[in-house]
Amino acid sequence: MVAVRIRPFSEREERLGAKQVVRVLNSDLTITSPKDSNIHRFQYDHCFWSFDDIQASFADQKTVYNEIARPLLDKAFEGYNTCLFAYGQTGSGKSYCIMGEPSALGVIPQFANELYDRIEGTADEETSYKVEVSYYEIYKERIHDLLASTKHKSKTHLRVREHPVTGPYVEDLSTYVASSFADVERWLALGNRFRATAATGMNDRSSRSHSVFTLVLTQTKVGIIHF
Repeated sequence: MVAVRIRPFSEREERLGAKQVVRVLNSDLTITSPKDSNIHRFQYDHCFWSFDDIQASFADQKTVYNEIARPLLDKAFEGYNTCLFAYGQTGSGKSYCIMGEPSALGVIPQFANELYDRIEGTADEETSYKVEVSYYEIYKERIHDLLASTKHKSKTHLRVREHPVTGPYVEDLSTYVASSFADVERWLALGNRFRATAATGMNDRSSRSHSVFTLVLTQTKVGIIHF
């Protein structure tokens, strides 16, 4: 599934007098060339119009989550691996969509919040759940652990290995049990803080890197013997 979201103009774009050349109708997106007025059409599984809230089809953070992320949570509880990948140039709105802000939570916070709501609603004496988190960054083809427990370890370049059964994994990557939504928020904040610190001294490193936040949900059926 591929989706595209159209954000509002940035302050810089407004100062420069940028023109709106993108239009959305259902799952169709059109771009009108400002030079020759030629119209180019593209089709996606979802087109989210977030440029302004004038149109009835305006998509807020909740709409985006419900359409593209909630189905992944359903699959996770069915035992499938799921992945959501945000792609776009610097300033395109990736961080806002994925992380959001306190008044408009992004995909990851909404996903984690509903994850724990479902765990609480379905847990019983025969089923137990465990959630683990990891967070790493890929910069210049090197992997850095954003949740490393020591400053020295965080600078270590980790390696990708291949497991014969489960497939690729990052060797020696830190993983932590997250018992609540608050735990996930805390680990996210820690990793984001490390990325921000690195960016200040490296020509905005975060804008030229990729980060991967992983939630591992383990469901265990517990056998009960009654005597």
